[in-house]
Amino acid sequence: SPPYLHLGLTLEQQGDMQQASQLLEHYKTLMPTDARPVYALARIYSQQQHWSQVVNQYELLMSLVEADAWLYCDLGNAYLQLDQPDKAYPLF
Repeated sequence: SPPYLHLGLTLEQQGDMQQASQLLEHYKTLMPTDARPVYALARIYSQQQHWSQVVNQYELLMSLVEADAWLYCDLGNAYLQLDQPDKAYPLF
């Protein structure tokens, strides 16, 4: 399973977001407690402006890692992009 993670991250760096996200989503099913693909998918979906997917990734991250201020802000910003200020503002 680590090759999926490594290749997915490499493809993300090379700009192939479609293939990267597919590999990272697959790896995430194999290793559901590994936060690394979730961080990467949040970045990819944010670049693609797929805000509901961004929210899903950040909410999952909060269950996997100890959330820091940046994670709360990133999740809040994604909610703002979805025009959901009621969910966004408490996170700031």
